[in-house]
Amino acid sequence: MMEKFYTEIHKLEVRPGRKTTVKVQGPEKIECKGWVILAHGSSNNLDHPLLTRVAEALAENGWQAIRFNFLYREDGRARADRKELLQRTFATVYSHARQHWSLDPARLAVGGKSLGARTAAQVVAGGLVPASALIYLGFPLHWSGRPQNGQDELLIAQGARPQLFFQGTHDPYCHLDRLESVLPRLTGPVAVHLVEGGNHSFRRAGDDNTAWSATQQLIAATTVSWLNEILP
Repeated sequence: MMEKFYTEIHKLEVRPGRKTTVKVQGPEKIECKGWVILAHGSSNNLDHPLLTRVAEALAENGWQAIRFNFLYREDGRARADRKELLQRTFATVYSHARQHWSLDPARLAVGGKSLGARTAAQVVAGGLVPASALIYLGFPLHWSGRPQNGQDELLIAQGARPQLFFQGTHDPYCHLDRLESVLPRLTGPVAVHLVEGGNHSFRRAGDDNTAWSATQQLIAATTVSWLNEILP
């Protein structure tokens, strides 16, 4: 049974005089199962349709979902912030959640779409956010056309933490053979879900809005099931 969920929007100061938007959704009537912080991709923001659907599905199933804008998107700019500022923003959102919503790191998963997924992995590997699991909605394992230059060590650095991958089979930023070469080197539980024919945004050639919505729903439902299994 789906639960009713609440939505709150906060303005959080990341640097002196610079605030960003944080959106929180969680169950209204039952105890929260855990927390998920999701970050957006480089060319979108916290209201990207996929992030929205995943966050709502989490809230409907007892999880508190937290989304936020990196500062460059909050300011309406196209060029991404330096990685240090991206990581600082993510860590500030985490600290805010600990203070205001009693977030327990033992029941925290972090992740996001593309740039957000990579930044989530960086803050965990760097000790800025002590998450217990990671969710990658299209992990950018390498630059387009350069699969030899990968982010292997970043994934390996997650240690025993469970990692959930969603990848399109036509994603130019994550060739499947390249990903498959990394997976045996990961020491924690790994789940990989492929979107057949999907690009970096999980869209397939010829997809209409109905098909795109169905893909989002499948990703959201799979995320909920996986979290319920690894953080019961």
